[in-house]
Amino acid sequence: MITFHDVEKRYRVRDGYKVILDGANVHLPERNIGILGGNGAGKSTLLRMISGAEKPNAGYIDCNRRVSFPLGFAGSFNGSLTGIENALFVSRIYGQDTEAVIEFVKEFSQLEDQLYMPVSTYSSGMRARLAFGVSLAIDFEMYLVDEITAVGDARFRQRSRAAFKSKLDTAKILMVSHGMGTLREYCEAGVVLQDGKLTYYDDLEDAIRHHQDYMDVDEPREGRRQARPVGPGKNRVRNKARPGGRPKGPAAGRNTEPANAPMGGARQRPRERQTADKGPSLPPPRRDESPEGSS
Repeated sequence: MITFHDVEKRYRVRDGYKVILDGANVHLPERNIGILGGNGAGKSTLLRMISGAEKPNAGYIDCNRRVSFPLGFAGSFNGSLTGIENALFVSRIYGQDTEAVIEFVKEFSQLEDQLYMPVSTYSSGMRARLAFGVSLAIDFEMYLVDEITAVGDARFRQRSRAAFKSKLDTAKILMVSHGMGTLREYCEAGVVLQDGKLTYYDDLEDAIRHHQDYMDVDEPREGRRQARPVGPGKNRVRNKARPGGRPKGPAAGRNTEPANAPMGGARQRPRERQTADKGPSLPPPRRDESPEGSS
């Protein structure tokens, strides 16, 4: 359904090029497919290239299905036009019934009077609602989803999931998400984008294992400690105290009070000070002296 032919995609960065795809040759069948990859791997760029919103540097992508723009992608909206005008424009491009599209967008987005305001006045959440509504109002054969199922409040997310699942009866999806539960809910196959390579798996679980194994190498899971190698010539005793200062290393924040120190870290005041606080002390009377006034 979607075939990559020697596709190359890269961006120029400060110290060279950021490679997204390096001569990818992959065929993606007509299935619900989840896209996995680390942050910055290029998953959103991959969706934009499939939709035609962005071109590769070399090669081409062959698609024989009617593919949506990335679901919730509002980058193509004209900020000077109202939400209604943008919805009309998109529906005419795809040859849809404009009245049906507008009615669906009104009911689904629940933007009410804001639909008649310029999109430039919208918040990011309002733009996402409008884009999500326009995307679902048009019948595509494949929907491209980029972490958009979390837009809006709980009620809107529930309505979005219901509307989105209804589309899956007649269409397929290509979904980007960092949530493994979300991918398992919607997808059955997977593709991993890693170091410029695109690898397809018929079983989503195989793709998840590939992705997690790779992330465990470069980005250990939280709570897993790794030993730091100590290079030659460096002090191997990390807790050695510096002259006139606190210990260096992990012991710097520990309690260094002696073993007989009071609990709670409170320091005992010097004995002289405790005595002075009770007032002036008098020497004990001698045995040959009697107290004054006793006779």
